[in-house]
Amino acid sequence: MKRFLMIIVTFLIAMIPKDTSAATLVQNRFMYVWNADQFLGNDENQTLERNQLAKFIKDKGIQEIFFASSLELKNIESNQDPSRLQQFIAEMNKIGVKVHALGGDVKWVENDGQDAVQFLNRVKKYNQTAPINSRFAGIQFDVEPWQKQQMSIYLDAYKKMIDRVYIANDHSLKLGYAIAAWFDSPDHAQQNYYKVNQYVQQRSDYVSVMAYRDQADQIISWARGEVNYAAQIGKKVIVSIETHPIASGVTKDNTFGDGNLANMEGHLSQVYNEFKSYPNFLGIGIHAYEYYRKMK
Repeated sequence: MKRFLMIIVTFLIAMIPKDTSAATLVQNRFMYVWNADQFLGNDENQTLERNQLAKFIKDKGIQEIFFASSLELKNIESNQDPSRLQQFIAEMNKIGVKVHALGGDVKWVENDGQDAVQFLNRVKKYNQTAPINSRFAGIQFDVEPWQKQQMSIYLDAYKKMIDRVYIANDHSLKLGYAIAAWFDSPDHAQQNYYKVNQYVQQRSDYVSVMAYRDQADQIISWARGEVNYAAQIGKKVIVSIETHPIASGVTKDNTFGDGNLANMEGHLSQVYNEFKSYPNFLGIGIHAYEYYRKMK
């Protein structure tokens, strides 16, 4: 009789509908959040946007976010009240989400990286006076020198910027960079800058490889070099994908922006399963909230 009851119970449990988001929840997930001002403050719209962001983060199992902070930190340095930013980070921490300061501009490779060092120093200064639960967990630079026509000149300046930030960092912050997946590809990078990814990885705690493709095998192929090298030198890697809608400069093969969420999750599960056994693999990065939230 007991055995019969156990069979019935097992059958009933098997009949319970499974949450299709479960695959997401067991993965380490990171997300990029731009347009920071819409979340900072207490007017009706800002509060609504912040609450919607928090719900989305919980629903999708996001553990850490990269939050565009350069303008807000610049204003704080000019004596703006830091409470808006402190409140936001505290609310994120309350739901178990770490916040990293995100900043960058193609112009930051100029002037020997002074703007990048200034951003780093602003984050450190902010953290020194903020309550513990309102501090940044780290900093990520999203600087894109490949937008410049004279690639070799600007990649050289980019490396100088990397060096300046590396020297200025006191290791109180987890330091990372968003890097192009082709940094380790001789087919795309200038010959003299082949494997510039290694230069960045040696001088940071982690990199976020922007493996912007819409097929699992291509994402894996684009990120494998960085993951393997990180394993050799004891550094970490995030493999990131794009969700920007198809538009000028954003083609179907480099984004999941067709809006098909189930299709994207299927490919990301394959990517995650490929790299999850690597201790240096941190997880999947999603760029960016403003597009990701609209996917169905």
